[in-house]
Amino acid sequence: MGVWTAACYAGLLGFSLLRGMPALAAPADGEPALLPASAGLRGTTDPLRIRVPGLTDAAQARYLVELDNLDVSNIVAREDDVLVLTPVQPLAPGKHSLRLVENTPDGEIIELAYWTLEVRQSAWFREADGAVDASLSAMGRVATVGVDPEPDATQSEGVAQLRGSLADGRWSAEASVDVIHHSNAAQLPRGRGIADAGDFLATVTRGEAQLALGHHEPVFDSLIVQELRRRGASAAWGGADSRVRVAAFALRTQEVAGFQEGLGIGDADNRIRGLTLSAYPFAASPQALHLSASVITGNDPGQEGEGVGGESGPVTEGRAMAVAADSQWLDERLRLRAEVAQTRFDFDGVGGNPTERDDAATALLTYMPLEDGVIGGESARLLLGLERRRLGTFFRSIGDPAAVADRDLLRAFGEFSWAGWDVQTGLGEETDNVNDLPLLPRIRSRQASLSLTYTPPEPDDEGAATPWYGAPSYSFSYVDFSQDVERAGAGLTTGAYRSTDTWSLAASFTYAWGSWGVSHTRGSENDFSGTGASTDNAMSEASLAYDTEGGLSLGLNVQRSVTEDRSAGVETITETLGMDIACPLRENLEGTLSAAWNREQSSDDSLALRTLDLTGALQWRVREARPGRPGLSLLVDWQHQRQRDAVDPSADITSNQIFFRLTLNWVAEQ
Repeated sequence: MGVWTAACYAGLLGFSLLRGMPALAAPADGEPALLPASAGLRGTTDPLRIRVPGLTDAAQARYLVELDNLDVSNIVAREDDVLVLTPVQPLAPGKHSLRLVENTPDGEIIELAYWTLEVRQSAWFREADGAVDASLSAMGRVATVGVDPEPDATQSEGVAQLRGSLADGRWSAEASVDVIHHSNAAQLPRGRGIADAGDFLATVTRGEAQLALGHHEPVFDSLIVQELRRRGASAAWGGADSRVRVAAFALRTQEVAGFQEGLGIGDADNRIRGLTLSAYPFAASPQALHLSASVITGNDPGQEGEGVGGESGPVTEGRAMAVAADSQWLDERLRLRAEVAQTRFDFDGVGGNPTERDDAATALLTYMPLEDGVIGGESARLLLGLERRRLGTFFRSIGDPAAVADRDLLRAFGEFSWAGWDVQTGLGEETDNVNDLPLLPRIRSRQASLSLTYTPPEPDDEGAATPWYGAPSYSFSYVDFSQDVERAGAGLTTGAYRSTDTWSLAASFTYAWGSWGVSHTRGSENDFSGTGASTDNAMSEASLAYDTEGGLSLGLNVQRSVTEDRSAGVETITETLGMDIACPLRENLEGTLSAAWNREQSSDDSLALRTLDLTGALQWRVREARPGRPGLSLLVDWQHQRQRDAVDPSADITSNQIFFRLTLNWVAEQ
């Protein structure tokens, strides 16, 4: 199905959802009457005209006119026996109420008439809007020194985001598309032409029914699907507040962009199809139980990547299903969630190996003994959790091929907040070779983590001065990770395998004008198998950010890291200094300067590299973008790069480039 065919179908569906306009009931003789609009439909700025038989100036003084329950009598004019209300601001499309009230001489208030009227922008639809956000830049390289090969002297690039919508009562339609331009066709998705499409999406909704065409994510995350956002089509029943929602979808397996492949679902070897169901059985307490299920099937061409000799891999095929239940009790302080899934996956397509079947299951329990508790006069929160996750060795889903399978995890975690303290901790143990394959080893991994953050509460006195060192925040983190071979296999013997220990200290201090901070991290990696390196790592960092109300800003960052390879007896030191300055020179004129200096040095003299990157820019915003009028800015950009390699002097680089860029940006909304 092509894009234009899909658009025609969407258009036909949209037109089939249109409804006729209700007619106003004819009033009896002598009663006030709301006159029909002169153009046959009532627009957003059309005057509202009420005929009152026998209307006089004296009688008008007794009448009150209310629009949407607001008294607007002071802006009502009279034309003979007609009251004319001209809206000061355009009325929003949709239903509005109009009331005519009389204050009688004896003090009574009598409602003479009440009308419900509809404001529309067209006979075909009630309301419509659209927006364009576009920019186009032309760049010229006016000077180049030391760049080989020399790039193109000129180029242009741009992007436009187009959006539109229609609505009429119970139905609505929306569409959006990104259009990309680049003078170098190789930078476009199709690699040809001067413009191409990015993401696009068209949706049509009528009541509980929805239809979506384009790039979207129609299925929720689960054990078999993770962030499956692709080009395709889906149809669903059930809105955001519905107790039951069911959806069917067909998506392209691999990413696609540009004016090509239509909806992307025409190739059976590159398509994922599926159904999803979500239900809340208890209307009075929807959080008590949420049931969900997904079924997907599909194919992927060359999922294994490029093969030997550059040939693409086989077309893989997969099927998967998952069922989950999520329940919250005790004012949502207790949560229980469980999910089971099963997959069938053919790794070699039409090859001779059989389809692998496997399953997975996960269970999660969280309990919040303290949600809005108080300890010592300070608010407190405590969360405890336990998770079990088991994924079989051959568990693989066409909807999440990059997921890590073959693991059996048990994890406990907790979170505690009180009086400026925030504590997070976790303990976990995981093993692989879940299916107990005799030729493979089994490795057990254990991890313990602790994170502490302390931010002193702000003083109750709003006028209290900030300490000279700033408003502080301190943090500490520690992670211990170890692996042991429990069962030998594939060249590994039983015993210790690997371990990693990492701890970090950080402090930041904030002022009204900016902030500064320091941090230090140390860690060690140990390899006991003899197949990898054992290292010690240390990194220190300091940063400063300064901003003024006048627009001047300064950022500094200093970093030093040391890595010692204990196995080889080699130490590598990396030092980095970064600086960013932005300074307004006058109205609509700003200068910026960025510098990055880096040095890497190893103790065995195998690495001795220094680099310096400088970037300076002068930007003049000639005219700001306004509705119906494009904005214009001019930019002069200077780039300097220098590299000195003491080990390989032939790799030394010194280059300078100066660019001139003109940018037009246009924002329009209707």
